[in-house]
Amino acid sequence: MDFIDFKMLSETYINDIYIWRNSDIVRSNSFNRNEISIIEHREFIKSLNEDITKKYFLAVLDNEPVGVVGFTDIHNRTANLGYYKNPFTKKTGIGKLLINKACEYAAITLNLELLIMKVFKTNLISIHCITQCGFTENKRDDEVIEYILKLNKYGKR
Repeated sequence: MDFIDFKMLSETYINDIYIWRNSDIVRSNSFNRNEISIIEHREFIKSLNEDITKKYFLAVLDNEPVGVVGFTDIHNRTANLGYYKNPFTKKTGIGKLLINKACEYAAITLNLELLIMKVFKTNLISIHCITQCGFTENKRDDEVIEYILKLNKYGKR
């Protein structure tokens, strides 16, 4: 699996991600559940040039775009990790692949020591992927569970 930085995306990929992000399945599991406009989408990508606390990537597997990985609130060797699968891919096991590749990138390239993932309690598929990848529950409220993973220089501990 390869990552392509959002700042380097082709027009085709920008448009594909826009469609994925606005799909019902992706929006239903996102913290911002609103539909976004293409202008908002492009401005968000452009804003990444100025914001060192965020990094977003398109994940490509066997020449097929399979998902998006995002690191936010990057500071003090810690970041929040989010992901979503291309809702139109037929490939299976993508969630765990995205998370594992993101952990490796976070440790080796970003030199992070801790990743945080927040997920709605109702998102059972993501909860399964997150826990299968070694994240442990840190705290919860009525709607959201926060998971953490300590990293070493090779990825997961």
